[in-house]
Amino acid sequence: MTRARSDFSSIVALGALLGRRAAGPALTIACLAMLAVLAVLWRHDRAHPWERPRLDDAGFVQLSGAAPSRPFTERWLVIVQHRCPHCREHLARAVAERAHRTGIRLDALFVDTGTPPVAAAFTSPGVDGWWWDARDTWRRRWGHRLYGEVLVFDRAGRYRRTWPPSAVAAHH
Repeated sequence: MTRARSDFSSIVALGALLGRRAAGPALTIACLAMLAVLAVLWRHDRAHPWERPRLDDAGFVQLSGAAPSRPFTERWLVIVQHRCPHCREHLARAVAERAHRTGIRLDALFVDTGTPPVAAAFTSPGVDGWWWDARDTWRRRWGHRLYGEVLVFDRAGRYRRTWPPSAVAAHH
């Protein structure tokens, strides 16, 4: 009986060893396949002919804020998802940076929401205008994906550049 138990233990140990040896290459192949799929999806997304952002034809719905009353040379559009606490932080950083500069109009754009947020969602002081992307322009036409990013436009609404979240202070 001892020998049978010993043989059985050896078979189990051999099976576990073979399983580990087979799992290593299988796991490697699976990871490589996932990376290849991601690379194809990324390439497809980047190869898509996205429109160049322009404020005059974006079709955003103004939720609050007045028409520009003071002259500005740049318009910063901070992308906000109203349920995202990080978006609020990025917006606060943009407001703080704008306080140290002249000639900047700061607007916030609510994205990825089927209905406009309630008024309480846009009570941040220092923001000149609040907009809602009712047509999903930011994502579907312009190809942007990053909450908290800042799109910079000139006075005429022509796109100049995009800053990643938290990078506003580094670009003055």
